[in-house]
Amino acid sequence: MKTFVFDLEGSTDEEVGLKAFIGERTYIDLTDGGQDDIGDQALHEAEVRIDAKYKCTKATAEEMIPDWTDQTVILAGLYYATYYLYAQAENEKVAEDKRWTGNQVLSSIIGICAFDIDQEDGIPPKDFVDLKERETPPTIVVSAPDLSDGYYGGGGCDGIY
Repeated sequence: MKTFVFDLEGSTDEEVGLKAFIGERTYIDLTDGGQDDIGDQALHEAEVRIDAKYKCTKATAEEMIPDWTDQTVILAGLYYATYYLYAQAENEKVAEDKRWTGNQVLSSIIGICAFDIDQEDGIPPKDFVDLKERETPPTIVVSAPDLSDGYYGGGGCDGIY
């Protein structure tokens, strides 16, 4: 069975690093002819992204450190590294797909903190985390219309029922 490694290449045929994850030819295309320093930068960017997402969890100090032996964390990291490479190549549609998939994978460990918070929508990070921590869902009270006079003002009919 193949395992993921958070590196450019695995040390054995059974290990899948970034190059094998996205395919050798794609790696060459996205790294200007196979420049490994670009691949290393993508891995670094992915590591920083995951570290930041873990810090959002407000967990204990030990829990805020990603377990880089966990296959789920490594897989998310490879998706984020792939996102970085596609974004650098200005292929935004594929890049966004890779980032979204990385968020989905990482959310299985850290929950909602894996998702990007769009500041343009005015949702501060604190509010986003507070939603995660809420014990009971918000309550919405809806009152029924007063139909005691036999009139329903719903339109589309004569209003009498």
